[in-house]
Amino acid sequence: MTKQLKSKKNQVLLTDIGLGNHHHAQYVVKNFATVEAFEREVSIYKELQGSALLIPHIVAKEGDAQLVLTYIEGQTALEKLEALDTMDPKSGLWQRESAFFIENLCGWIAQFYKIMYDRKKVQWILGDIHLRNFIFEKDGGTVYGIDFEECTMGQWESDMARLSVFILTYDPAYTENKVKLCRLFMKKMGALLDPVSPLDQKFLKEELYRELEDLGKRRGVEVEKNVLKEMVEDV
Repeated sequence: MTKQLKSKKNQVLLTDIGLGNHHHAQYVVKNFATVEAFEREVSIYKELQGSALLIPHIVAKEGDAQLVLTYIEGQTALEKLEALDTMDPKSGLWQRESAFFIENLCGWIAQFYKIMYDRKKVQWILGDIHLRNFIFEKDGGTVYGIDFEECTMGQWESDMARLSVFILTYDPAYTENKVKLCRLFMKKMGALLDPVSPLDQKFLKEELYRELEDLGKRRGVEVEKNVLKEMVEDV
C-alpha cells in the first residue's frame, strides 16, 4: 500500500515494504525535485549522525534524487497546535499540554542549532521551518525533526520569527491560545539559546515584522504588529 504525503516541493510517499514471514514495515520514500535539494538533505543527515538528535534514519539512497527513510508515526506539531487551540487556556489541561508542546519543540530546535554550531562554528538554520516538519512520536510524544533540504547558514532569529508567525497565523489566526503559545515559544527559545549565543533583539523584531507582512500578503491575513511587539519584549 502506498499513500501520498503532503509536500509542496517534492513527491513524498508512505509505503509498506514486505520483510518476509508476513511482516511489513512502513517507510517514507522522498523523491526530490532537484539534485541540489537531495544533496543538501543528505549532507545535513551526515552532519547529524552520531548525535542524540531525533531524526529519521536513511534506509537507502536511490540514484541522485531519492531517499528511503524510516517512518515516524505520530502527530505533527501542527496537529498538536490545532488541538491546543480548542482547549480552555485557563484549564489545567491546557497548561500541561502547552508546556509539554513548547518544552519538546523548543528543545529539539535548540539542540539542532547547538549541534550545527559546534560542528560548523557558525549559526545554521532550518530555513523551511514550519510545524509539519516536527513529529511528536506516537509512544511518549518525543519530537523528531524532518526535512533538511533548505538548511543553510543564517541567524537563529530568522527561524524563530518564521515559526512564530506561522503559529500565529494558522487559521483561525491570532486566537488567544496561539498568542500565548507564541509568547511561550519566544521565551523558551531565548532561555535555551542565550547561553550559546545571545539573541539579537533588534534583528529578531525586524524579522518578525518582515515575516508577518510577507505571510499576510500571501494569505490575506491582517497584520497585527502590536502582538509581535509584546512577544519581543517577553524574550
